[in-house]
Amino acid sequence: MPSTRFRLRRHGEEDSYYYVAVLNFVSSTESEYTYKLWVFDSMKGQWSSRLVSVHCPLYHLTSKVISLGEDGLLGFVDPWRGIIICDMIGQRSPKYLKVPPKLIRDEKVTDTGLLSRDIALVEGRLTIVDLCPATEPDINLNWNWQVSTWSRKVADHWEEDWHNDCNLCIPDIKVDKDTENVNFLPMLKDNEGIPRPTLGSLHIAHPILSLSDSHVVYVMAKVRYRDKKALVLSVDMRKSRLQGVAVFDAERMRGGAFDYTCTQSWIPKYFNPGVKENPVA
Repeated sequence: MPSTRFRLRRHGEEDSYYYVAVLNFVSSTESEYTYKLWVFDSMKGQWSSRLVSVHCPLYHLTSKVISLGEDGLLGFVDPWRGIIICDMIGQRSPKYLKVPPKLIRDEKVTDTGLLSRDIALVEGRLTIVDLCPATEPDINLNWNWQVSTWSRKVADHWEEDWHNDCNLCIPDIKVDKDTENVNFLPMLKDNEGIPRPTLGSLHIAHPILSLSDSHVVYVMAKVRYRDKKALVLSVDMRKSRLQGVAVFDAERMRGGAFDYTCTQSWIPKYFNPGVKENPVA
């Protein structure tokens, strides 16, 4: 089973036990899906299961599973269409949340959607980042990509609707002298013939939300589409500014041009208390 289809979470702060949760499809009608939620409890050393039925008006294909707090609430995410919310250890009823209407792809798209979207819990809010072409490519085949973020508060009754937090186009992102490792970017001459770092000629994919800063999004970029080495761009969405550039070296990886990427992790904060969070391979 792909690691994107299950979730591992600990019992609590004071012990080393954990749960593993998996949601398996059972059957569906025109508007309702039935799943079996399997939960492994390492303390008991055994699996348990129960049927979960949700009103799900759209086709659903789980590509990612996220924790929605510390009390066992999980989100089984289809980035194109919606999220099935299940209480792994409690008695709360399951719920289906559509992604923002503007982002819904109702047809049965079978790719994961993670090439152009990410969904995570950030600072207590369920957050989505979407990457899409803003215009057709120019004469040099450079794309004008748009990045947008949406969020809503995680609550028992999900009263709050989606809010469009930020929108920006890649060419509008400011690159300045304080951008870390700006020399990793390709150079392009401006109108005065002066070479300057540019984002416009990059191939980009895999937007990734920061887990600790709701205004930061990471984007994977390549100078040439099939390069093994890629760049990870750290973008401040609120300030429309490039914070820094890092090299993502995947020369030993096999697959297509953007079949692999970095991911979020809280691990670095345990190595260095001064580091909140960084994407790691």
